[in-house]
Amino acid sequence: MKNDAVRKSVLFILLALPVSFISPHEPQFRNPLDIPIRLSASFGDIRKDHFHTGIDIRTNERTGYKVYAAAEGYVSRIKVSPYGYGRVLYVTHPGGYMTVYGHLDHFTQAIDEYVRTKQYAEKKFEVEIFPEPGAFSFKQGEVIAFSGNSGGSSGPHLHFEIRDAQGETFPLNPARFLHLADSIPPAITGLYVYSLSSSAEIYPQAFALSTDRKKKNQVTAETIVVRDHMIGLGVSAVDFMDNQKSDLGVYVLQAYMDDQLCFSMKLDRLSFENGRYVNAHVDYRMLQQSKTTVRKLFRMNGDHNTVYEVVKDGGRITLRDTTKHSIRIRAGDENGNFSELNFQIKYSGKEPVTESPRGFAAKFLFNQPNSFHTDSMRLELPVHALYENLNFIYTSTASGAENYLSPVHHLHNSLTPMHNAGELRLIPRYISDSLKKKAVIAYRNPKNRISALTTYWDRNFAVAKIRDFGDYFLMLDTLPPVVSVIGLLQNHLLTRTAIHFLAADNLSGINSYNGYLDGTWILLEYNAKANQLICNLDGALQKGNHSLRTVVTDKVNNSTSFTFNFKK
Repeated sequence: MKNDAVRKSVLFILLALPVSFISPHEPQFRNPLDIPIRLSASFGDIRKDHFHTGIDIRTNERTGYKVYAAAEGYVSRIKVSPYGYGRVLYVTHPGGYMTVYGHLDHFTQAIDEYVRTKQYAEKKFEVEIFPEPGAFSFKQGEVIAFSGNSGGSSGPHLHFEIRDAQGETFPLNPARFLHLADSIPPAITGLYVYSLSSSAEIYPQAFALSTDRKKKNQVTAETIVVRDHMIGLGVSAVDFMDNQKSDLGVYVLQAYMDDQLCFSMKLDRLSFENGRYVNAHVDYRMLQQSKTTVRKLFRMNGDHNTVYEVVKDGGRITLRDTTKHSIRIRAGDENGNFSELNFQIKYSGKEPVTESPRGFAAKFLFNQPNSFHTDSMRLELPVHALYENLNFIYTSTASGAENYLSPVHHLHNSLTPMHNAGELRLIPRYISDSLKKKAVIAYRNPKNRISALTTYWDRNFAVAKIRDFGDYFLMLDTLPPVVSVIGLLQNHLLTRTAIHFLAADNLSGINSYNGYLDGTWILLEYNAKANQLICNLDGALQKGNHSLRTVVTDKVNNSTSFTFNFKK
């Protein structure tokens, strides 16, 4: 009876566990290419507003390599887009896993024909399709596509992911499944100490590091003396693999005080839902100003990242006396190679003096909604829009530009990250009702580049969602997109199978694009990063005169029609 009770208890526990933990079908993944894996980016790399969720495999700066199914499975999702992963396949495998293959040049012929049928049925280039399970099944090692440079890729490569397929929400570190040769430990290249007891914005103090003959990092100063009893640590670090030139970022970071572990993070598993918390994990200001990646070894109050394993007291180090304390920081990679940084730290006993910043307008709290209003501007931030309390700064300046419809509203600064989107409302100077549909709220980044936000009207207010602090204003967009043919002359004999057009918009951005060959709709491929539309003339055209008309419309409905005439 006792054994039966034990068996029932064990069975109950097993049934309660997630399927992916108890599945007997955990696949063995293979290299998705037939060339050695050389990485240009690793899992967990710091990207704009997210962690990199896969590995980027180099393809020798060219496209067209065969891409193989990393394990047996079926295509469960296909997406074609001018942005993001471009042409991408999602393959579901037994055992609760999924692999993702991004920036592809093209698919297998059967999948290409299936996608093209959908594109013509919907009369658009950008499609997302969920085939029936088994419609496109592959054994491990069968060709599923060909590598490319589509979407937001900055050069030819294969973006490869392994995910927990239950809900497609959790990317897993491919290094757990693919053996990548690596005998080189990471190197800690910079140390930063943050004062955390003050309510003011956090600025770190940087310390130079030296390397001895045994390649051990040391702080140049024997003992670091700080003027705050509560501090946080941050490090910059690099990691290189055998025979590879790219810095691939660290996998594990740990911090100890007096041999007690106070912080630990590991990049085994990410969450798409929490991806933007990368802006709290790094020193956002330093990343924006100098492109230096500093990983904080403490947790900001509004940071709900899932990469942390141990965060004692938020990773904050409290110095309760003025004696020396030993600090040890460890950086490791997936193959168990570690490097260490050891030094001592001491509290001076003198607290820093802080003052309210110039232009102080309001105190924003990270754990509640916040708002700030003037006669012509309203800013509303929801709860969890901030990672820490903020001394919010606001000023405005007049603009004499003819197409500006408001002052420039300086909302704090672009060096402070925002998590959840806020709502910005602006009242313009006089504008006729007929022009309201051409007005957009614009954002100007620190490099003076202007971009438009999706804007709507609520009575006298122009309204938009914002995800960044910085400079905002209202302006008119009355210029239609620019469209022209590339490298061809009107009414000449066409010897190519593809016609390329320049298609660019000055502000709100391209919203739609359509092609009509001799009056019949034809598919145009949009290469957003190159500002090009491509028409592939796959079918046999009769000899004679033909016309290809392209109609391009921006997001405030300014439209351009351009006709290219040619002979066959």
